[in-house]
Amino acid sequence: MEPQIRIVVGQEQAPQPPPRRPWALIVAVAAVIAAVLLLPGMNRADEPDVALTTTTLATTSLGSEVAGWSDEIVLVVSPAGSSDRYLAIVDPDDANPQLQLLESTGWVELDASGRWIAALGADSDVTAGTVLYVGSVGGQLLPVATEVRGFAWHDSDEGRLAWSSRRPGESGWLTVADVQTGSRSTVVEVDGTRLRRWGDWGFALAVPGPEYRTELRDGSGTVLDIVRGFPLGPVPGGLGFTRLTPTDGQAPAFIRSTDGAAIASMSEFAPGEYPRARVTNSARNIDAYHVNHGGLLEDIDSSSIRIVDGSGQVAAVIDGVSRPPAMAWSTTGRHLVSVADVDGATVLRVYDAATGAINDVAINTGLGSAHVLALASRNVQSTS
Repeated sequence: MEPQIRIVVGQEQAPQPPPRRPWALIVAVAAVIAAVLLLPGMNRADEPDVALTTTTLATTSLGSEVAGWSDEIVLVVSPAGSSDRYLAIVDPDDANPQLQLLESTGWVELDASGRWIAALGADSDVTAGTVLYVGSVGGQLLPVATEVRGFAWHDSDEGRLAWSSRRPGESGWLTVADVQTGSRSTVVEVDGTRLRRWGDWGFALAVPGPEYRTELRDGSGTVLDIVRGFPLGPVPGGLGFTRLTPTDGQAPAFIRSTDGAAIASMSEFAPGEYPRARVTNSARNIDAYHVNHGGLLEDIDSSSIRIVDGSGQVAAVIDGVSRPPAMAWSTTGRHLVSVADVDGATVLRVYDAATGAINDVAINTGLGSAHVLALASRNVQSTS
C-alpha cells in the first residue's frame, strides 16, 4: 500500500485552498514523479551499499524461543560507523530478516501500527533543503515535503503524520497529514523549530539551545508552556516528560504536559538515572521505562529497562539494553521486546510479563555491529 499524501518536489508553499483534483490521478502522477525524479541527489542507486558480513544463519526464531510469541518485528538498523539506514522485518518463525536499504541517512521513525515509515534525507539541491520521505513498510519511500525541520507520527493513530518546515528567511509551518487518505492541512505558523512529538494532547517542539527545552502547543498550535526536559511518551491526559531539575544529585521530576502535574512516583529512579522513553501496556496496567545511567545523553554508563506496575512498584529490571531507546509491547500485551548488542551481534531481548522470563534471540542482519534506531511489533495478520 503506497501513501496517498501528495508528493512535493519543490519548496513548501504557504497554505493554499486544496486543488479540486481526484486523488487517484494525484497518486498516479506522484508515482511517476517519484520513480523518474525522486528529487535530484537523493537516488542512491549509484552509491556503494554497506557490505553485508558473512555470518552463519540464525537457527532460532522468536516463535520457537519465546512462549506465546506471534508478532512480526520491524526494525530500522544502522551499521556501526555508517550513515546508511536499513529496514529489517523479522518474521516470528525466522530470525533471518528481510533487509531493505532506505533512501535516507537522517532521522527515521515508524508509526504506531508498524505499517508506515517516515525518514529525513538531505537533497543536493540546496533550495529544497531537507526532504521528508514517507512509505509503507517494505514499500517505496516517496518524497512528500521539503525544507522539513522535524516530524512525528501521531502517538496512537495509524498513518497520521505531522512536520515542521521553514524556508530560509521566511516563516515556518506546522503541517498535519493522513498518509492513508491523502488529507493534509497547515495548523499554524511556527518559527522553524523541530517537531518531536504529536498526539491528541497537542505538539511538542524542540527549542534551540543547550538546555533541552521543549515548547508545548495544543491541538490548534497555541503555545502552552516551555518545559526543560525530554518527552517520554503518551500518558493519560497528555505527554509524559522527564523534567530536569536544577540541583545536581536530585532525581528528575516526572510530569504531564497539559498541566505539569506529577503522573508517577519517581522513587524507583535514583539520582543519576534518567528515564528517556516510556511505553504503556494498558492490557496489564504496567509501563516500561528506558533509563540512562550516569548521564542524560552524554557520558552514559549504561542503559536498562524498568517494568513498573500500576502501584508504582518495579516488577522487573532488564539490564544491558542498547541505546538509543528501542522497545515495544507485543500486540497481545504479554511481551516487551527490546534490543541488546552481545559480542557484536544484534539480539532481541524479550520480557514475558506473564512469567517474568527474559529471553535473548539473536537475529542475523548481516550488518555486524549495528544500532537499532526504531522498533515496532505488529500482528502478522494485519500486514497481509
